[in-house]
Amino acid sequence: MADLRARRIEREREWLARLVQDNPETLSELACDRDEFRLRLRIAERDHQARIVFPRFFPSVPLEAYLAEPIPHPNVDPNNGFVCLWTKLSVRHTAVEAVRRLRLILAWRIFNLEADHVMQLDQAERARRGDYQQIESAPLRLPEELLLEAAAQAPRPRRTRLTEPG
Repeated sequence: MADLRARRIEREREWLARLVQDNPETLSELACDRDEFRLRLRIAERDHQARIVFPRFFPSVPLEAYLAEPIPHPNVDPNNGFVCLWTKLSVRHTAVEAVRRLRLILAWRIFNLEADHVMQLDQAERARRGDYQQIESAPLRLPEELLLEAAAQAPRPRRTRLTEPG
């Protein structure tokens, strides 16, 4: 398991480095440790420092994201900056997808109002009322090899029973 974890984190580092390289106007200052990546995200002229943490049992458990300065948002813990990114566990939850979702959360483009994911009740009520403003931001340019790899890993339709031709 340790080898799988180390290989996967190294691959995540490579993908994220390419993402930062291809999006210098919105992503920068990538620093990678063994279990954590740090970077700066720019949304609407405001910088946000983020951490992506790989828990001990990653990839069997999802990676986590934290903002150095929590923002008012239903899915951001106001005490420690933890950002609830995922509804359920998937192997497709990569550091690149975490950064993409972080940007959407920072821009108030996405939020999850299911009780298990809400960490700021007042912001959830604000979202329910539609009392928020989405921030415009250009989509990330994703590295082509990442898109090709994701397409290769997409689930294939399965036949559950045999059918006769014609």
